[in-house]
Amino acid sequence: MAVNTKIYQGDIGIIFNVDCGVDISAGTTFQIIIKKPDGSTATWTGTLSGTDFIKYTTQAGDLSLAGDYIANAKVIGGSFTFTGAGFTFSVVPSGKIY
Repeated sequence: MAVNTKIYQGDIGIIFNVDCGVDISAGTTFQIIIKKPDGSTATWTGTLSGTDFIKYTTQAGDLSLAGDYIANAKVIGGSFTFTGAGFTFSVVPSGKIY
């Protein structure tokens, strides 16, 4: 996933479009598994976008920590589970100008 803008701590409404690289349209559950900078984990449940993408819009609390996040796409279907390659993104402290 390419992020073309800075993401700030506490941001709400940031849209993630995660390219899974394969057709995931047979899936029934579309998730982004997150490891936050403090080591805690979260699951963001998104929606299918096109045939290859998971789309998720951040909500309050999703980006509560500044630092580096690690993420993986996960798709669950009737008879399969697909986990995509990991990617990282950075969240900068709120209130700082870069």
